[in-house]
Amino acid sequence: MVTDRAPDIYVPLMLPKGHGYPLWLPDPLSNLPPAYLSRGTQIGDLGYLADDGGFVYLFNVCKDADDPVNLNRVPPGFVPLTSNSNLGVLERLEMHDKNSTITTSAVEQKSIEFDVSAEAPTALGAGCGFEFTSSSEQGAVLVLPDGGERYDCASLDMFEEYAIANAHSWYKYLNGQGQGRQIRNGMLYLVTGCDKCYSWGNACYSHLTQSRCASLKFLTTGVAELSGTLRYRWEVQSGVHKRSHHRDMTPGAIANQTVFLRGYSISVRESSALRLLLGVKTVKVSKSDMTNCKQLRAESRVPYATEQRNVVLATTGMSTSGTTQVIPLAPFYKVV
Repeated sequence: MVTDRAPDIYVPLMLPKGHGYPLWLPDPLSNLPPAYLSRGTQIGDLGYLADDGGFVYLFNVCKDADDPVNLNRVPPGFVPLTSNSNLGVLERLEMHDKNSTITTSAVEQKSIEFDVSAEAPTALGAGCGFEFTSSSEQGAVLVLPDGGERYDCASLDMFEEYAIANAHSWYKYLNGQGQGRQIRNGMLYLVTGCDKCYSWGNACYSHLTQSRCASLKFLTTGVAELSGTLRYRWEVQSGVHKRSHHRDMTPGAIANQTVFLRGYSISVRESSALRLLLGVKTVKVSKSDMTNCKQLRAESRVPYATEQRNVVLATTGMSTSGTTQVIPLAPFYKVV
């Protein structure tokens, strides 16, 4: 099916690059707690993958209920998994070099320079950037002007077990009365690793006119005099989706933009009436390998949504089974 939605183009094209689940919208939502906004995604974040290509943070399973990032966000009776100091986090602070690019195979690139003084009077210095060209019908590009960092948890088993133990209660709390978030089955996501950066530019396109070669320019337009901030912009032809984010030059600012996620996608199947009465719950864990680069597909069903659950029980009787499925979203990167 032909699509013109940026996330539907960008995600499947970037998945095979092997860094994890790509986010079309790397920036955190602006209405999240300040403590979260300053750091961005962290290991232990529970959230869901939104239709717009972003990650919606809910709470962190490794932090206490009264932690600033969890305050008034966790479900009743919440017990954290463990403290961050016990996670055994693997850090690679220079995983992606400055001015590195990640592109689909059919995209060619070259470095360019230009004079920005005429078009941007408040800018200092010469401009530079990249020009990307491709004759392919589809393409995707990610530029990391300041490079990127990688964080991964070495103890995945405890996250898997914790997700299995809590999956049903999470969906009940988030989709039930009071919250009513309508999170579709398979969209709930527990983060065990991520790639983060200070600044970025991403772009994608699909099914441009075959006679036209796709041309994209990612430009650094100098340093603004007032803010001391490097500015970025795209020059693209019609039909190309593009976004960018410049670095926060506030002293002490850290990388809070998340370009790739690694973790567990969580699916559940609600128990039948008989199984509920007997207190029986079947748990199933499915694990993907390093080469699994399939895009996450969410069901249309919303687990534990009040109206939907009543309909399911009324029409299917006792034929459904209580199943939890926790799937690591491919690909996890291999530690060498």
